[in-house]
Amino acid sequence: MQTVSAYLLERTGLSEHQLQARITSLHDSLSRWLQEKGATDVDAASGTFASETPNGGGSFTREAVSIDGDYAEIIVLREKANASQVFITRVSFVGARGRVAVYSSVSAGNIGTTITPRSTSARCPSVIRQIIRDHGDWTINQAPIPSGRPRTFSGAEGGAEVCKIIASANRKFPLVLVSEDEGSFVWDGLDRQLAYDLAGLGYVSVIDDEAGREILTRLGRRNACFDGAVRIYWPHVGAPHDPVMSTLWTAERMLEAPANTTAEQRFREQVRRRIMMAAALAITEPAELGEVFRAHARKRLAELQGDAAHVQDVWQMANTISDDLDSAKRRIAELETELGIEITRAENAEAQLAYAKGGSGDAEPDEDASDALGDDDDPAIQPGETVFYKKTHSAPGYDIMVRRGDCGHDSWENANSADKAWKGVERHEGRKDWSSFMHCSRCKGGGVWRVTW
Repeated sequence: MQTVSAYLLERTGLSEHQLQARITSLHDSLSRWLQEKGATDVDAASGTFASETPNGGGSFTREAVSIDGDYAEIIVLREKANASQVFITRVSFVGARGRVAVYSSVSAGNIGTTITPRSTSARCPSVIRQIIRDHGDWTINQAPIPSGRPRTFSGAEGGAEVCKIIASANRKFPLVLVSEDEGSFVWDGLDRQLAYDLAGLGYVSVIDDEAGREILTRLGRRNACFDGAVRIYWPHVGAPHDPVMSTLWTAERMLEAPANTTAEQRFREQVRRRIMMAAALAITEPAELGEVFRAHARKRLAELQGDAAHVQDVWQMANTISDDLDSAKRRIAELETELGIEITRAENAEAQLAYAKGGSGDAEPDEDASDALGDDDDPAIQPGETVFYKKTHSAPGYDIMVRRGDCGHDSWENANSADKAWKGVERHEGRKDWSSFMHCSRCKGGGVWRVTW
């Protein structure tokens, strides 16, 4: 199994009454979650439910303990994602000493022992998204948890405010900036979709053209975001003079997709996967959770044994084992954090190298580019099949065209005078017996063509 994402929500400074109310609310949220999954007895220690995956099933375990006013609860849910993968979602919370912490992790594993790469598309557990909606006061290290709703910055003042947020050393979450191009996005509602995907993990903000120009002026082209592009600005973890760490998708790059996927779906998965991977390395389980469960186990052991001398020996042994385990967990967390920092630095160095080689901040290597169909891999076209093409550059008398996936738009126009595009498709396929030849009026950077054969 591999952890593909993690979430942490904290609330401190609660009174005893507030603490108990929050614990009750979280317990009820977990019960509703199991009920929505299809569990018949949500309070059982274990159970099964009918998975949404065809011919698949799911199971869960649930445990709750209370000792000396402290409370902890955990649910582990196991279900099939598809015929070849299984997901394990772990959701837990602890309430102790005026503090409540909610922790969740999502892990994925292949069914069977065949060693082969498989794409994993994890999502935020619905119960985490609902808990964020129910209580708007969650934080991590005093930083507000991303709510799942986008924020808008307009004009030069908005651009200046975004620059301050990017440069802040106190920011704990990535900032995903979605730029407009003449008042619209590459896809309608893209800002809302990304904010929904990244609830609990990343802030999503929208900038208009004027705000984008202000950011370009203040931060330079290397760190700018405009003309429909989307950029992730990672939190600052190095020295104050270190360059801004970011990941950029230009509008043209966002529209690239294999023939069997939509570009919007592919792009959202790329952004979600990038940020979830970083979260899986950075977020660890609250120490109080294990402390409450261990304290309850020690108390239960003492009640069962009865022999005071023997209990003391067992208690000391359990303490030693627990301390060793805690020390090992802390070291693992430290190493994971160090690894995350090094990975981020390596990605930043790769981006800077690409910029230096290309002379532009708009280009960045796509780790998923190998998924796209190359010219040599184009399958034969069947009668009635619709194929999408993209112009890469021009040659005398014709355009250089390559196959690509559906751009997701519905603004198609007849291409009655696109002689160079016609000739480009004819040269690429070696035939010209199409029944319709359409052009997307919304796509930029050479455009996208829909050809029905």
